[in-house]
Amino acid sequence: MLLNRLQIPGGGSTGDKSFPKTASPRWRNFPPRLKSFVGGGSSYQEGMDFVGKVSKLLVYCIGKSDSPCSIIPNGGGIEETNLHNMSRSDTMDESPSISDGTEDLIRFFSFVAPYFNPSNIGNWTYPLGAFLHYFSYELCHRVGLDGGLRSLMESHPLVARKLCEREPLFTTISIPEHELVVILNALLPLCQQGLYSKNGHVGRAAETALLYLVQIDPIHICPPCLDFATRALDISSVNLSHQAPAALSALNRLIQPALRRNPAVLLTRLPSILSLSLAGIDSNDQNKTIRTLILYRAICYWVPVGSKLIAHKRGPESTGSSAGVANEGTIQFGDGLYKHLSDITSSKKYEEALNRLPEDSLLYQGDEYFGGGSLDFRELLEETGLTMCDWSLSFLDRIYMLFRAAGEQEKAQHARNFSRVLKDCLEQFFSSMDSETFQLAVRSVSQFLTDETLKFAAKDISALCQAICCARNFEDGGSCSPGLDALVPILSDDLCHQSQETALYRIRCLSGAVRNAGHSVLNHRESISQALEYALSITDNKHLFKAGCKLLRHTLSSQCDTYPLMPDCTPRMAASEGDIKENLIGKSAQLRDDPIQWHIPNGKQIDFTYHLIEKHGLGGIHDLGKASVETTAMDTDSDTSIEIIETPGTEKEAGIKSDIPFTVDLPQWRRALRILRYTIRGCAGILLDADDEAIFSYLPPLDPVKQGAGVDLSAKPSFASFNDDCDNDLVPHEKAVTSLLQSSTADTQKALFGMRGRLCSMISSLASLIARETADCHTHSGTGSSPEENVGSDSDSKVNRSEMFAKSLSIDRKVCEEVTELSSLLLTRRGSSFRCQDAKAIWKAQKQMLTDFVLASQAETVASALQRVSLYSVAENNVYKDGEGGGKCISRRLLAIRLNLFHQGVQRNASYEIPRRMRRKSKRGSGLIRPSLFTLDTTLQQLLCSFSFSSNTYVLALDGYEGIIDGLFSLSCHPNVQVRCAATIIDYALTRFGWMARSRVSRILSALSLKDEEMRGKFGIPSCSQLSQQLDAQGKRTRLAEVLKGVCSLTAVPRTIKEILGTETTRLSFVKTFCGTQKLIAILPPEEMQKMILYFHSIFSQFRNRFFSLPRITKDQQRDHESCITFLLDILVVQESTLEEKDGQCDVADNGTAEASSMHWRNRLIVGWFITSYIDTEDLLMDDQTLVDRLWKSCFHLIKKEVGQPLQRVAVGLFGRLVTLTQNVIRQSNNQSGIGSVSAFVPNFSSLIDNLKDKSFCRALGTALVFDHKEDTSVGGGHNAQWSTGVEDILKDALSNVAPRTLFPFQRAGRSSSTLILQHAQLVHSMLLSIGRENASIATEHFLAFAKEMAATPPSEDQRNEQCTAAEIFAGVCRTMMELEVDPHARAESWKNSMIPFLDEVIPKTPTGQMVIYYDSLRYVIHQFPSGHYLPLTKWIIEKVVSTLWQPAIGLDDEVSEEVGESAAGASLGVAATDGFAYQSKWLFLATAILVELNDETEEAIVNTIPWYKNSLTDGNDTGSKLEERKASEDRQDESWVLVSKHLLPRLLNAVGHPYEKCRDHISGCLYRICCCHRKFSPILESQDLLHDPSRTIVEKFCSISASQTLSFKDRHNALITARKFMAYCVHLGDYKHEFSECIIPLIPLSFEALKATIDGSNVKEEDNKNVVNAASRALEAEVVKGFRYSLSEISSHCLITYGKEDDMSRILETVKNASKHEHWQIRQASAHYLRCFQGCHKFLFGKKNTELTTVIVAALLADERREVSSAAMAALTGILAATPLNDVIELVDKYVVVAKKSAIKKKKKKIADPSVDPTQEEMEKLSRKEKIRAKNQQTSVFFLCAAVLAQPYDTPPHVPVALAALSKHSYERSAPLSVREAVKLCCSEFKRTHMSDNWDVHKKQFSQEQLEALDDVVSTPHYYA
Repeated sequence: MLLNRLQIPGGGSTGDKSFPKTASPRWRNFPPRLKSFVGGGSSYQEGMDFVGKVSKLLVYCIGKSDSPCSIIPNGGGIEETNLHNMSRSDTMDESPSISDGTEDLIRFFSFVAPYFNPSNIGNWTYPLGAFLHYFSYELCHRVGLDGGLRSLMESHPLVARKLCEREPLFTTISIPEHELVVILNALLPLCQQGLYSKNGHVGRAAETALLYLVQIDPIHICPPCLDFATRALDISSVNLSHQAPAALSALNRLIQPALRRNPAVLLTRLPSILSLSLAGIDSNDQNKTIRTLILYRAICYWVPVGSKLIAHKRGPESTGSSAGVANEGTIQFGDGLYKHLSDITSSKKYEEALNRLPEDSLLYQGDEYFGGGSLDFRELLEETGLTMCDWSLSFLDRIYMLFRAAGEQEKAQHARNFSRVLKDCLEQFFSSMDSETFQLAVRSVSQFLTDETLKFAAKDISALCQAICCARNFEDGGSCSPGLDALVPILSDDLCHQSQETALYRIRCLSGAVRNAGHSVLNHRESISQALEYALSITDNKHLFKAGCKLLRHTLSSQCDTYPLMPDCTPRMAASEGDIKENLIGKSAQLRDDPIQWHIPNGKQIDFTYHLIEKHGLGGIHDLGKASVETTAMDTDSDTSIEIIETPGTEKEAGIKSDIPFTVDLPQWRRALRILRYTIRGCAGILLDADDEAIFSYLPPLDPVKQGAGVDLSAKPSFASFNDDCDNDLVPHEKAVTSLLQSSTADTQKALFGMRGRLCSMISSLASLIARETADCHTHSGTGSSPEENVGSDSDSKVNRSEMFAKSLSIDRKVCEEVTELSSLLLTRRGSSFRCQDAKAIWKAQKQMLTDFVLASQAETVASALQRVSLYSVAENNVYKDGEGGGKCISRRLLAIRLNLFHQGVQRNASYEIPRRMRRKSKRGSGLIRPSLFTLDTTLQQLLCSFSFSSNTYVLALDGYEGIIDGLFSLSCHPNVQVRCAATIIDYALTRFGWMARSRVSRILSALSLKDEEMRGKFGIPSCSQLSQQLDAQGKRTRLAEVLKGVCSLTAVPRTIKEILGTETTRLSFVKTFCGTQKLIAILPPEEMQKMILYFHSIFSQFRNRFFSLPRITKDQQRDHESCITFLLDILVVQESTLEEKDGQCDVADNGTAEASSMHWRNRLIVGWFITSYIDTEDLLMDDQTLVDRLWKSCFHLIKKEVGQPLQRVAVGLFGRLVTLTQNVIRQSNNQSGIGSVSAFVPNFSSLIDNLKDKSFCRALGTALVFDHKEDTSVGGGHNAQWSTGVEDILKDALSNVAPRTLFPFQRAGRSSSTLILQHAQLVHSMLLSIGRENASIATEHFLAFAKEMAATPPSEDQRNEQCTAAEIFAGVCRTMMELEVDPHARAESWKNSMIPFLDEVIPKTPTGQMVIYYDSLRYVIHQFPSGHYLPLTKWIIEKVVSTLWQPAIGLDDEVSEEVGESAAGASLGVAATDGFAYQSKWLFLATAILVELNDETEEAIVNTIPWYKNSLTDGNDTGSKLEERKASEDRQDESWVLVSKHLLPRLLNAVGHPYEKCRDHISGCLYRICCCHRKFSPILESQDLLHDPSRTIVEKFCSISASQTLSFKDRHNALITARKFMAYCVHLGDYKHEFSECIIPLIPLSFEALKATIDGSNVKEEDNKNVVNAASRALEAEVVKGFRYSLSEISSHCLITYGKEDDMSRILETVKNASKHEHWQIRQASAHYLRCFQGCHKFLFGKKNTELTTVIVAALLADERREVSSAAMAALTGILAATPLNDVIELVDKYVVVAKKSAIKKKKKKIADPSVDPTQEEMEKLSRKEKIRAKNQQTSVFFLCAAVLAQPYDTPPHVPVALAALSKHSYERSAPLSVREAVKLCCSEFKRTHMSDNWDVHKKQFSQEQLEALDDVVSTPHYYA
């Protein structure tokens, strides 16, 4: 089974194409519809899960024996008495024998080893890689469990003893040492080959598997792997150059395990690794460059760069409990976890097992191989430091070369993660340096920056500057940045006099240098400030300006943010200076006693940050007015007053002069806003929200006239006192920031205290001005006058210049986009870092690569055991598993990064927590309603005033946020489409301020319904009602369309939809609004209509996806719900007669009668969807049934009137929904009060009864079901229906509401028809059940009559749908009849009088291609019913089959004519012949349906119960499944079986030679089903003496085909085809335990016999000679031969004897043995191929006897005179030898080498003979026999040796050179015939292809010089002069 899942060919491959290669029988898979029901995944996931589970099972079998009484040395037998003192040596047996489980695994690995070769690519490649990964992991996990148990034995022996008692698995968890060595020895070559696979996924899987194995035994596995990978990096190894990328990745994984257990293993090899891998940094190979950088990063994680010994003075280790929790929040389970793991692989028996390995094993190495020797460890560390120091400068040179090679087009070709990997590598590289080496690196980088300007590599060089300028900590706790001190003078020197390209390059490098420089930035504040002023003042170079913005952002973030010091990530090598007894190299970093050093901003840095904010961020905003107006500024302590001068003639406001006109400088506005955006990105972490109860208590309400002016806080309490008051309410991030700000000056505190609120007010004012100028359509108001009449008016000539300026500002796209970006930052950003989730994902991937899975499993075992006994609990402690004692394996840098990510996560969470805190505070405030900061009354003067806010001005941040939200709402309605797209950030903003959407829902709906005349500008949305009266210059409402697009986008926001669905009131408002959109669309420009439909569909789609039923608790909720349904009904069906009656009752006034009657058909569909989705069971149980009556009547009306329209399909869905709810009501009522009359529970049920009794409605419903079928895409070019947007979703929902979902049929045999809609049959069934038996009988007549008409439809485009609907109606009616008719006699009469006559009339008219619908319909009718319920149907169908089925020319058998009864007595050959073959196939197909459902029946106690899955799936709604309890005697299963076995089976057997293909297929299917039915019925039939196994009769019938003397040639071959199809059914649908043993194995001889050809005239009967020898007969015979070849291939490859019957294997081998001796060579060839595949699938199940018999058969075929046979035999022998133990193969090779030497053709000796004497006949015969024996021995021995060589395609065991040397003697013409010579040459050429390539140096060592010369004689190319 595992080989099948791994897609390994069972019998290998062969070049013979006559024996086909078959795929796996996928029919046996679990049906997808049932798989989805049980929650199964995809086929891929299913396969991977299977491989993983099998891997776990195989690992569990290690150390287990098949013999239950044998003693296996498992090393884990734990006795209670000696548990504490147990050691591995005490439990090991002295014998090194291998257990059965391990031996089987080794055989399996040996067999699959060739498939891991990189050159051997196929379907098996990826599954094998996954298997290797899973198996290695499970092995690693088991070793970890063993280590955990041993750790518990030492620390908590009682816990370990109880654990073994509770979980016996732990008693045998240990793996014997010698078996662990054997398994590792088998897995390592597989990992090595998989590592270099051409499939990238397999390479990564093998890389991970190698890591698992290395973590088990790093001491012995790391050295050979390191050396092999190093050889691949050597440039002299040309044949290994393609392995370099994989070798680099492998080295990356081996570093930490090698350093942890024995540092000398890696440190002694480190110089060569570093020098050889430098070539990997290649600008022409980015993949290899990335892998090299990752390798260097990993090396620097664990090994410092420099000669100084990096030490850390650690505190005393914790003692006592091994699971102690430290005060620092860290936990360790113990101090010796790693020691217990190392004990497993350092025992004496483990070493002895290693020494017993062969010399060519990867694990067999001498002691000197592991490095170190006598070298002192301190000297080794110092030498390593010097090596790293020398390498560091070479590494920098390679990096410089990489930068120099960067080109302009390089950016597009960059690897995806190159910049990130380079940055991480450089940061860790410089962090790992000691001070001396770092100074050398600084000088090198400084020289590089001084000498060269590489503009195309500026981004990566910026990362270099960032890495070298990271702040470094002092011993006294301070920090500095020597790199920044060296680079700033270079990068900032005289920028004004440099070219702009040079300045851009240096500014970008400087922005990277200051990023993490810490306090050292203050030392260069003047240089940095000058660089900022220069870059931000550039107006003609956008790239340089952007670089200046980035410099500002990074400078701010470096000064006000808290971040870890990366140089503190230097790897530790010893516990203390000068003491290396406690080696820390390679150990996991930990927080305990070694905290991470952080950069904490001081007061000077905060002051410098505020200075940059004021000067650059806010300074540009303050100066905006200077470019537009003349200003007069007066500096005061409190504020700055501004005078704005306007054009003469305008009014003067707020001291504004009016004598200088405005000038527009939009680029300056853009630059100022962009600078502000980058400023906020850099300092967002220190911008506080100071809203608190204290503020609310003394802040007066804002004056609406002075809105935006703020409140003066100059006389209020200080920042420190405020912080003391509200400290308890602040979130952690706010507390940290307030603590930082307290170290700054008072002015800085006061400015930063409310800066976020002031910025929000500023952005709100700007958004208000934009909204004011874009709210209306100014071109032309819809007053009736033409546009020409308004041109040249006095009002237009005197337009205020300030208004023109505001207008140009408002329509500028870039300004508006900057506003949206600023709004997003203020709403959602609480720190300078972003995308911390992405960084966390990257960190997890890096951590995963460093995880020690053995240690993790060990720690988890200890932790779980201690938790279960309450010795260790983390429920009350948020602790971190620290270091190796906590099961961690993580570097110092990753530990620091993780803490920084946690810090960034706290900042991100603050963006959610702070708005919620402010909202809670506002609810507890004074209760005063504060006007919004957003208002359309904002003028340009007020905007400029908001730009001049001082630090004494305070604006509540929550008010500012609300103003920004309104501003984003207004930008969503902007005329520019790009601005509207940018404003979609509102969706992300509402994730923090979701509660603000609730108050805006009514405003949005009012805009959509054009009822917002008095709401202009409210919440930022213009008045759509006013815009509907305004036209543009073209006389169109384009502005209205733009606003509506924005409003629709706001409505479709998930948070808005959530609020709409929150209450019944909002739902009612939404429904009224959405259903009235037709009027809105009608007034829009024609080009906008289709776009608006798409926008409205986006709203509907979100509503549809998120819709849910809302419980109605109060009367108001119920009233709103009823009002909603009433409103929908009123606008869905409008009749003149009902409108007058309902005037005043129905809420029609909202839309009017005219609007409802003229509603677009798409809107009516939406109304129907709303009704269908809204109604539920509670609506049908209301006291007032008026609404329910209207629902039914509306549904009936639409079904009758909307013929063929989509609305009719929606009405059918509504009708189905009502019927389903009615069934629920009936069921609830019956459960509460027992079975009673239907009308007692459903008073309004009369309308349904009356309509179903009405013939016209039944016909209308049937017609509606016809149109409810999916569109036929097979005609008209195969195009799908071109529906309007969203209609397809509505129709899909309507179909799903027709009836509840069902899993029919819950069987392996699924549905055959894709056109049959089962919901239609369920609908008919449910509605007929609802109206009772008497009423249902009337409706049944109407439905069946209509179904007959549809079934008789003439050919047309709708014929298929009508005939399909007829079958659906019949299915529903028939199943209803079976449930309602309780009396068996009445049920039988219904069958005879109604149902069977219908089928008798319809079936002949139905095309053959449409019979699948009646096949599924009949199955639905009788599904899960006892066979007695449909006995008349069974009898009728069998009679039809018996009376019409074709019979051979010999006539009917006597037995058949007696059993079929009177109905078949008149069925002579003439009658049967008159019926067409297609007609016969129909009845056979229906018989198959009956047999399938009969097969579904089981024992007597089960056939009368409800299937287990019905109630859970349909919630008890499928009343058809509620079968009443009846006695088994009523079911009369025996009668059904008598009909099948006595009537149907004999007639089918007589017709096996049917000339029609479909009939043969149905006959074989029926025969298979009969066999299955017999097995199901056997428990019942045994007691009634009716047990007769039909499978024997069927097999005997098929076996007698070849020997039959009565069948003609054509009938005989047709019968063989039927037999083959029967075998195919058994293979694909049957069970191996039954069908394979009982049906397939007896027919295998027939399959072999069918392969012989009889057309040649020698085997044809005389009476058939005249008829068979023609082209048709030859084609028929060829079809039979081809089919049976395929059947034999399927049987041999996919039928596994895993069910315990060993005799079946012997039966097959005997059959193959007989076939191998057949006189026809085709059969002998097929037997060889069959044996090849069969042995390949059962190689691990073969016993010794079976193996010997197989070898004998194949050996006999090797000498066959036909080349095809001998070649097939050699291929079979190759597979056999591949699975044979090596020692046995060696013995056989030695034996056949001797035979080969003796059988070679020898040169005849020259001897003088009398020419006159002729040899006698006896002498000639003797010589001939001798020559035949010699030739036979030669061919047998040579072919055997060839198979022995080919059995090891990628390995060279000892017998291969011997065999090749012997084969070379038979490659000459004088010593062997042509067939033998060709076999030898093919074998040697294949050996050359697979061996003499990359690893030929390794294989060559197995050959002697003589053997190499012999091989060269064969494989060498002939030379002309040879």
